[in-house]
Amino acid sequence: MKTLIASAVTAALLLSGAAFAQPMGRDANRDGNLTRAEVSAAIDARVAKLDANRDGQISPAERQAQRQQRMDQRFERLDADKNGQISKAEWQAAREMRAGKRGAKGMRGGKGMRGAMANQTVSAADMKAKALSWFDRIDADRNGVITQAERQAAKTARRGARQQ
Repeated sequence: MKTLIASAVTAALLLSGAAFAQPMGRDANRDGNLTRAEVSAAIDARVAKLDANRDGQISPAERQAQRQQRMDQRFERLDADKNGQISKAEWQAAREMRAGKRGAKGMRGGKGMRGAMANQTVSAADMKAKALSWFDRIDADRNGVITQAERQAAKTARRGARQQ
């Protein structure tokens, strides 16, 4: 029952579209800047988490297993009384909590895997190359560091492109 209900919860994140369309790095030292090394390390960590059989490929089955694990975890968080069901009150409480967090942090919902990529095996090397390509596009001064100003400029450019 949990699996059926959990599958109704949106599958987001990794290797969902976020892996290909959004920043891959983690600001490890929290200095507000993102280095190429931080992006590379974040990709390596993500691949290690996703590549269950350690063959250097992220298969649709491996992505689905991760997605299912996340949905199960979400279900457990939503099921406040731990009765194996999500009541309307539990659903509403979780919804209000998410809305509060989004309002406070300006967060948007995640983007799922789009198009054919959801059904393809992706190599770790391709995943890393895509992330570093993203990094290189955003790193306007080509110094190996993406600053907050460069991230903001890229965000503004994306919004402008979408509006056209």
